[in-house]
Amino acid sequence: MVEICARRLAALHYADRFKKPIDDPHVTMNVDGNWNIFASDVRATLETAYASGGLRLTVDRWPQALVDVSYERDRQVHREGWTPEHDDQHTGFELARAAARYAQHAGYKDKVRRDIEKRGPTALHAAHEAAWFRPKDRRRDLVRAGALILAEIERLDRAELRKAEASREAAGDE
Repeated sequence: MVEICARRLAALHYADRFKKPIDDPHVTMNVDGNWNIFASDVRATLETAYASGGLRLTVDRWPQALVDVSYERDRQVHREGWTPEHDDQHTGFELARAAARYAQHAGYKDKVRRDIEKRGPTALHAAHEAAWFRPKDRRRDLVRAGALILAEIERLDRAELRKAEASREAAGDE
């Protein structure tokens, strides 16, 4: 089991962006006895552990579920390529519907879940869903739903910010 606190994970993401070693004593990580490692190397270890269910992120005040949703959102951006720019193209609330789909699937009884997973998408759930809908267990489905909700809220916030900036610019032109 790989364990890491959220503050150090935040440092990991910061270091990864700038390809800097993590060498501050307050944020260094000990992975296999190496205290001065590149974040990109740690990211691969964390992703492998997370995918296998062998990763628990620990925090002082945040619930584990919140940490897991945050990590899943980061995975979606860095591994799936669902960046904010990509998300901004989905103006028809597709992210909210995808989140609802995962949450809905998590709420089904086991037999219904198995039937859906066997037969694939139905008329109720568009065929394009087959490209992205990959249900796991209930908790993982809810974590994915939470990350997609977060992505949709962030998209709405960016759209509102752009709208406000456009209004200010238009007012400045008058």
